[in-house]
Amino acid sequence: MKNEKVEEESKPIVSLSKKEALDRMKAFLKDNRKKYSDFGEVQDMSAVGGNYSKDGALDYFYTVDFYPGGDFIYPSHFFYESDQDKIRELSINKATDFMKSIDVKEIIEGKLIGSANLWNAFSGEHVAWRSVNAEFTIDGNKIYFDNKYISKFKKGEKEIASELKKMEEDMMNESDAYNSELAE
Repeated sequence: MKNEKVEEESKPIVSLSKKEALDRMKAFLKDNRKKYSDFGEVQDMSAVGGNYSKDGALDYFYTVDFYPGGDFIYPSHFFYESDQDKIRELSINKATDFMKSIDVKEIIEGKLIGSANLWNAFSGEHVAWRSVNAEFTIDGNKIYFDNKYISKFKKGEKEIASELKKMEEDMMNESDAYNSELAE
């Protein structure tokens, strides 16, 4: 009984290197090709490592940018949990529809530290976005944030809406000016 306990405690902690983690993500996408082919072509992939699960081994947060065609690239998030030795897709518990993705700069025990990316557009040429610093947690397949950040997200959303409204007004004024010149 004591020998088993000693072996369990002395079991070495093994972390994936960043390259190994990215290779794992590529293999995950390949193994799940049928599902992710609908997301579009992979344009970019990044991984940030840290001890999220508090087991001493590195966990990895991935952002994979997919291009389905059209005007925009769409990021998706995944997480490699070292104690489970598997990757899972994540979704964001959004404060606003403008919150499209997050950028993680650092992972510490139980927290993802980075920023929320808020954006909206009324055309492929008329886009407004804000990056709002925040901290996130993962529960199951969801990315959560503390309610203390909601006011910052809402402020960013209002700024984006105002910026887009001004772009639309400017576009309409330019169109009106152009039409008046044609009429003269």
